Amino acid sequence: MPPQRVREIQRDRMLRAMTEVVAREGYAETTVRKLLAQAGLSRRTYYDLWVDKEDCYLDAYGEIAERLATRAERGFERGESPRDRVRYAVEELTAFCLEEPDAACACIVEGLAAGQAARLRRGELIERIGATIAPALAELRPDAPSPELTARATVGGVFELLYGPLARRDVKALRKLAGEIGELPILLPMGG
Repeated sequence: MPPQRVREIQRDRMLRAMTEVVAREGYAETTVRKLLAQAGLSRRTYYDLWVDKEDCYLDAYGEIAERLATRAERGFERGESPRDRVRYAVEELTAFCLEEPDAACACIVEGLAAGQAARLRRGELIERIGATIAPALAELRPDAPSPELTARATVGGVFELLYGPLARRDVKALRKLAGEIGELPILLPMGG
């Protein structure tokens, strides 16, 4: 197998291990030793790929955030009306949490515990998803002073709603939330 392919496989294994360990134990309790045990890789391999735990976590976070944002964007594009576009984007966020709870927890919950760089990335993710839904919110509320701010607040609020069930690993609460979240009044403003 070519060395580049081996390196890709090792990187993928370690990022998967980061996601699993962080979701299970929290960022603060995650150590390189625990990651190596989970991934079955050597310390040397780890440090050939990353400088430290934060570097590895941010790499994993970036991949998770990309998948999460892409899901929201696809949901948005699926809707025919502005209300449906917003609702489907938000429903895709909750669907991601149900389908990939470790990844969602590592991103939405532990992104707040992993330091300033992670919190900045979390804010960028909220802004990206907010930018996705802002045009539909502008259509629904043409009189609103800032659809962009409303969109960011909406996505931040959805993240906050998802935070508790993800942190508790409460699948039942996540399922209930997934069934209700698209109908919240803030997501379906009057007008339009």
